Amino acid sequence: MASDAPSNPASQALWAERASDRWEVANTPPRVENLRAGSGILNTKASFDAISSSGPIAHAQFSIDSGDWQTIFPTGLLSDAPKESYFMELPGLTVGEHTLAVQVADRFDNTTTAKFTFTIPPHAN
Repeated sequence: MASDAPSNPASQALWAERASDRWEVANTPPRVENLRAGSGILNTKASFDAISSSGPIAHAQFSIDSGDWQTIFPTGLLSDAPKESYFMELPGLTVGEHTLAVQVADRFDNTTTAKFTFTIPPHAN
């Protein structure tokens, strides 16, 4: 309902009313859980879970050492559930400290970012 009565005399005030379809407001971002990374025999492996309380996870991406964001698909290859698991191999990282950042968005484009710092020891290469 809308009215211009507060700024007009009662005899000239107008009002209108309209009912809309139901719509949903969701502004709680998803969560990133179990974010980890470590060196394997041939390369570095990383994994995490994305969980949304307001519907399916829409997409996820990752960045190594503040580099470009890269899209990653969940282990089931389709983002269609409120909880998705992600696994990635990160070949070619040098010995030393690295930071893995992940960003996850739900179907309402609520996003969250998490990071994990890890070290590749000299014997891993």
